[in-house]
Amino acid sequence: MLWKNPLNSSPRQALLDISGDWGPIRRYGELMDSDPEGVYGDLLPELRQADWRVTNLEAPMTPGELIVKSGAAFHGEERRMSALTSVPFDAVTLANNHTFDCGANGFFRTAELLEQAGIACCGAGRDDAEAFKPLEVTVKGVNIALFNLSEGEDLMAAAPGKPGVAGWELERVENAVWQAREKFHVVIVIVHCGLEYVPTPPPYVYDAFDRLCAAGADLVAGHHPHVPQGMAVLHGKPAFFSLGNFIFYQENTLLCRKLGYRLQVSVNDKGISEIAVRPYELTPTGARKCDPAVFEPVFRTVSDCLRERETMVEAWNGFLRYYGVAGYLDELSRIMDKMKEDPGKGAAMLRNRVMTLQHRHHWNDGLSRIVAGEIDKAPEWAVKLAEFYFTEQVKK
Repeated sequence: MLWKNPLNSSPRQALLDISGDWGPIRRYGELMDSDPEGVYGDLLPELRQADWRVTNLEAPMTPGELIVKSGAAFHGEERRMSALTSVPFDAVTLANNHTFDCGANGFFRTAELLEQAGIACCGAGRDDAEAFKPLEVTVKGVNIALFNLSEGEDLMAAAPGKPGVAGWELERVENAVWQAREKFHVVIVIVHCGLEYVPTPPPYVYDAFDRLCAAGADLVAGHHPHVPQGMAVLHGKPAFFSLGNFIFYQENTLLCRKLGYRLQVSVNDKGISEIAVRPYELTPTGARKCDPAVFEPVFRTVSDCLRERETMVEAWNGFLRYYGVAGYLDELSRIMDKMKEDPGKGAAMLRNRVMTLQHRHHWNDGLSRIVAGEIDKAPEWAVKLAEFYFTEQVKK
């Protein structure tokens, strides 16, 4: 599947490869120990065709004491750097909710390992100035600026004098993108945001991507939901809302949590000429190319939802209806039970529902619709789409 820029038909000078969540943990971490290249399966030749590769490093690469946080906390092992260097990846983004799972020291050691390996990074730093600094590279004569931000989940956002990730400061990034237009041929923004496992982004994410495109980004790409979401053209620029997991394995058999896609981006000194969507599936033995007959109907459906903001809102409301009163009751019960069992963990879970945008919007939007008696007012197609994402199994 291709997106072509009607205003740029110049020949490609360089090929970029952009992928989603990369986690050296669980089953895939064990695979990396025995075969650092094998975890990529038949995707490896395509990865190596690119002139520049970037992925989202979703864990510190060194052991350490794990922090108390709302969700899972984990780390990789230093030896698994070979799974990054063997491709090799040229850069990683770090603005995500796991970079500081081993605290500031885990981040500092990871940054040191990346520097030793010759892998550039952006999206996190010793303070907010460093975290928000874009990655500036020249690939075959094409000057590229890459910006990276996230929601700063679990209070991980950097601040003056405080290490952390680039947090949800949209205006700051918009202004920086606008200024970068004068210096760079291509400006890309990669964002780690949104609610996990849902088929379409919440309205606040859609609006944020719209603002970034309006500010001058040539491409906006997202991850964090752990499932593939669709693409939209906003202000003439392509926005891909979730690439899904890349090398990040979860122990389940749900179809949409086993699908993802990479972006192969053709660039020249006039900007982006075309983008190819490269789908894959995640198997217990590594990633492999996906049957288009499986991926394309899913991607087409979730992209159709994003053509208009109104349809995107209907899809979001369909998820809220599918989640329903029972979903909020279950979530509240789990938090309260955890508060009794482990007060620190329970408090982190509850704090995250209040402080982090994805959860705040999920709760505010859903509870407001319950209060107004509108939770069940959503199109059937939208409810069925949510049900598909949460129940459809991998075909054996």
